[in-house]
This record gives sequence, structure tokens and C-alpha cells, in this order.
Amino acid sequence: MSGTTSSQSGLTRRSFLKTTGVAAGALGLAGAVGMTTPDGWLAPSEAHAEPEERVGYTFHYRHCQCNCHLKCTVRDGRMVLVEPNTWPDKRNETVCLKGISEIQHTYSSERLQVPLKRVGERGSGDFIEITWEEALDTIADKVKETQEKYGAGAIAFQTAVDSLTTFLPKLLKGQEKPHRGIDIGLGNGFSPALAESGQQGASSNEVADWKNAKTILNVGCNMLETCMVTAPYFFEAKEAGAEIITLDPNFCTTAAKSSRWIPMIAGTDPALYLGMITIILENEWYNEPYLKANTSMPFLVKRSDGSLLRERPAVDGKQTGDDNPFMVWDGRTGSLAGYRADGVDPVLDFETSINGEEFV
Repeated sequence: MSGTTSSQSGLTRRSFLKTTGVAAGALGLAGAVGMTTPDGWLAPSEAHAEPEERVGYTFHYRHCQCNCHLKCTVRDGRMVLVEPNTWPDKRNETVCLKGISEIQHTYSSERLQVPLKRVGERGSGDFIEITWEEALDTIADKVKETQEKYGAGAIAFQTAVDSLTTFLPKLLKGQEKPHRGIDIGLGNGFSPALAESGQQGASSNEVADWKNAKTILNVGCNMLETCMVTAPYFFEAKEAGAEIITLDPNFCTTAAKSSRWIPMIAGTDPALYLGMITIILENEWYNEPYLKANTSMPFLVKRSDGSLLRERPAVDGKQTGDDNPFMVWDGRTGSLAGYRADGVDPVLDFETSINGEEFV
């Protein structure tokens, strides 16, 4: 399949290489063979001025909200020194153990430098080295075989937050976000309960602002391990008097350092959130002017399917745009109105029937 085109995706292996830069990555790894430990590659501090060296600036993982700012010295194409980047605000000059160990990570003897193919029984540990050509052909053939036998939807992609391959699901017409379920291990709580499309829900101020909070509800986030550079803000908030409550099935590091830990059964998150919302609404523990002006709470929702009412019906399944606004019940005029209409006073709690459909 070295030059053929897949009937399922219109993609050739060679065009894939050009698109993704896999070939360049393969050459880079091949060049690192033999450079398996950092010994002899840690530069002395005075080496920055040497003409054959250069300094590059990056960050370690978008998943950590880009808080690990790295200043990297490169000599002869090899990274030799990692330091915190220079910032006007010294609090941002942070680097965690993961970030500062990128030299060991990049050149580790435990890191695969070439593709390996299993030749023995699964679990036997018997592998042989193969070329990148063979590896890519094998993957392409398996993808094509699966698509032709079971359909494109049989290929499911679950990528990390920092992955640069998010275009692959669309390119290969596979499932970008497989169906959720308790037995699948994807987000089952926060996101679905709040009607978010992503797999990870988040509703929080910027972490440096936590010190101004009275109560912080931390749900399923082990930030003291997974995002260590934010730890100072966590403890700053706690010392300022904020009560940090961690809800997590596991007694993780963050739970141990929180004010309170509330264990829960995995997959029961929605019941908790919806229960909290019910109590808040029933007791009117909310800021009504804020909800009217800044949230979607006044928008009318079709009871039968949960869709939002717009001024005009959808066209070809699409109903977006500022010229087709979401509708609210205007308490001032006692009629339907676009949520951005002049002088509109949206009602938060209202039920009506339109063309036989109930809206709330």
C-alpha cells in the first residue's frame, strides 16, 4: 500500500507522512539512537554564550494549562539544559519535576527509538525491529480492513489533551468521541450534567484567583499530582481560609490535602450535580439578575428533546447565528422575544405551549 489510496478515506500513506511530519519525527528519533542517557549532555551554566548553542522557549503540556514554562538550551541538535523561563511575575517562573526531566524523557533508554512488531504470543515480549515503511503499511492495512468489514465508525479515537493528531478522526472518518458509559471509562458526570460536549467539564475561575473564594468544590481532579505547578495557588487559597472540598472515588493526594474529602461511586456524579441544582433552584439560592443577563437559564427548552427554541426553524439541520436568536419569555411584554432584544426582561421560570410542543 506504499502508494495506494484508501477507498474509505482518500488518504495515501505518503500523503499522511507529508501532512503529519511523521517522517521528520522518525528521523529525529533515529538520530537519538545511542543518546540513551543524559550523562555528558548537561551543560554548565556558563555554556550559554557558546556560539554553537541556542536557546528555545516552550511549555510542558497544554494539559497543565501551560504553567510549566521552559527555557531549553540546545547544543548540536540535542537538548542539554532545561530551566524555568524568565517572567516579569516571578510566580510564573515555575517548572515541575516532569518538565525539568525532559532530557531524561527524550533520551531515555526506556524510550522506543524504532518500530517493533510482536512475533510471539501476546504477553510473551517477543518483538523484532521493523522499518517505518512496514509499520505504517501495517497500520494502514489494518485500518482499511476494519473499515471495509465493519464500517468507518468501528475505528475509535481517544486522544490526549496535548495530542497533535486531533485531525485523524475526521481524516479517517472514525469516532472522535466514543459513546460514554460507566464501563467505558470516559466522562460520565460533570459534562453531561451541564450539557457540555467535551469529555472533561470545568467551571472555575483562574486558579490564581482561588485565594478569594470561600468554598472550592474540586471534582475528580488530582491537581497536586497532575498539575504540580498550580500547587502554590491551592495552598495559598487554603491558607486564606477557603474550604476546599474534593469529591473523588479515590483518596488521592489532592483529597488528602483538601479541607474535606467526599468519596463517591464512579458514574454517580450526575445524580449529585442534579440534586445540588434542584436544591439551589427550590431555595432560590441564586443571583437572578446575573442569571438573566449572563447565562442561558432563561432560554426556552423543548420538553420532548431538550432543544433550545430559536426565532426561526433550523435550515438543513443548522440553526446558528446572531440573526436567529434563542427565545425567552419577556416579562415586560408578556410575549416571546429574542434574548438580546432591546429592553427584554427574561423570565426564569415559565412554561408555554407552541404548536403543540411544550416549552419550559
